[in-house]
Amino acid sequence: MKITSFTTLSITTTLLASFVLSTPISAHASIFSDGFIVSQINAGKENTIQNRDNRNQLLEKVRANQMVKPPTAEERQAVLLQQLSLMISNLHNIQTRIETRTAAEAADGHDITDLENFLSTATDELALASSSVAAIATSTPSTNPYDTRMAIVNAINQTNAAKSTLQQALNTLERVL
Repeated sequence: MKITSFTTLSITTTLLASFVLSTPISAHASIFSDGFIVSQINAGKENTIQNRDNRNQLLEKVRANQMVKPPTAEERQAVLLQQLSLMISNLHNIQTRIETRTAAEAADGHDITDLENFLSTATDELALASSSVAAIATSTPSTNPYDTRMAIVNAINQTNAAKSTLQQALNTLERVL
């Protein structure tokens, strides 16, 4: 009789099955006798407890944040004034860089009359915006909040006008180059 690989596989399977069947059940149970299953169950319980604690901590934080009062009008005004002051400072820095570049172009013999006009207008607008912000910062809170809002809106518009003029000066400088 010729032995094929299928016959060999069949014999191996039969031997393996008879070995497993002849082994007592207590030997199979010894695999889990080291407490692996028990440790996995305990780890799952610990994770559940930890998740519950984390969820409770998050809920406490949310509740605490909901009880925080919204900023007052004075606090909002202070933040706006700080942002406007920073914007004006940045525009002054940009203006200084444009003026430096303008001086270099004038030394090279380029026509910069339009550029000088834009820079003088920007200087006036920045001075006006700076004085508006300083006036709002030093003034006492108005009994009429509308007046304060209008003063802030006016300062924002003046700052935006200065920014626009500096942008025109920059565009003119690019054309000169």
